[in-house]
Amino acid sequence: MLEVAARARPELREGAEDVLGFVRSRMMPDGGFRGRGAGSDIYYTVFGLDCMMAMGEQPDRGRTAAYLADFGDGAGLDLIHLGCLARSWTRLGPAGPAGPEIRGILAGIEAYRSRDGGYHIVKNADSGSIYGCFLAYAAYEDLGFTVPEPDRVADSVEALRMDDGLFTGELELRKVTVNATVGAILLLADLGRPVADSAGKWLLEQCHPNGGFKAAPDVPIPDLVSTATALFALRRVGMDLEDVKKPCIGFVGGLWDDNGGFVGSWLDETADCEYTFYALLSLGCLSGG
Repeated sequence: MLEVAARARPELREGAEDVLGFVRSRMMPDGGFRGRGAGSDIYYTVFGLDCMMAMGEQPDRGRTAAYLADFGDGAGLDLIHLGCLARSWTRLGPAGPAGPEIRGILAGIEAYRSRDGGYHIVKNADSGSIYGCFLAYAAYEDLGFTVPEPDRVADSVEALRMDDGLFTGELELRKVTVNATVGAILLLADLGRPVADSAGKWLLEQCHPNGGFKAAPDVPIPDLVSTATALFALRRVGMDLEDVKKPCIGFVGGLWDDNGGFVGSWLDETADCEYTFYALLSLGCLSGG
C-alpha cells in the first residue's frame, strides 16, 4: 500500500508540498501523530508515518522510536492498537523493537484468536472477523513472522463468504460490505485461496456515479476509506479501472481541505492523517504508474 500511495506524489504536482505540510503539522513533540484530539494517538501515528514516507520524507526516527517505546510490549492495547504499534515500528527500519517486546506484541495478538482459528477484535469469539484476521495477519507480516496456522485463518475467512460469493465482516452481521470483501480478497490472495471474479465485478459496481466507492449498496454516499480499499483490491486482482478513473479522481479532489489534508466524505469537515493516506492510496491506484 505504501508503494502504491507513493505514486500519488507526481499526481499532486504543486499541491504535494501542501499535503506534506499538513502531515508535518500533525506530528507532536513526543514523536507521535495527533488524530482528532489534541495529543498523540498510536492509531493516527501509523497513517502519519505512511503519509510522510509516501510523500518522500523520512520521519524523525529517534523521536518516534521514543514514543513507541513507551508502549513496551503493548500490554493493555486491543488488537487494533497492537497492529498499529507493530506497523509503526516497521516504518522505523533497524530502530525497531527488541525481541521481548516483539514476543509480547505477538502474544497480545494471539489473545484475540477465535475458536475457529481466525481472529476477532473481541476476545474469546467463536468465529473470526475479516477485520480481526486482517489486523493479525498484517501485524505478523510487519514484524517478520508468518501467522500461526494460516490454513485455519483462511478457513475462518472463507466461512464469511455469503451465498452470492461476497463477504460479510462477521457471521452475526450477514451483511455484505465493501471493506469486508476487500479484506477477504487481499487475505485469501496472500493465503493462496481463490476468490471468484464476481467479487471484483461487484466491487466495481459500488462506485458512485459522481465518483468514489460506497461502503455497501444501501449506503447513499461514497467515502474515502471504501474508495481507497476498493481501488487497491481491484488493482490487485487486475481489474480495469479506466471507467472509474476520472470520477474517482474528481471525488478525491473534492475532499482536499484548504489546510492540505483530506476529509473522509462529503459530510466530513475535519481532515486527518488517516483520510489523507487513503487519498494518496486512491490517487496512487489511479495513476499511470
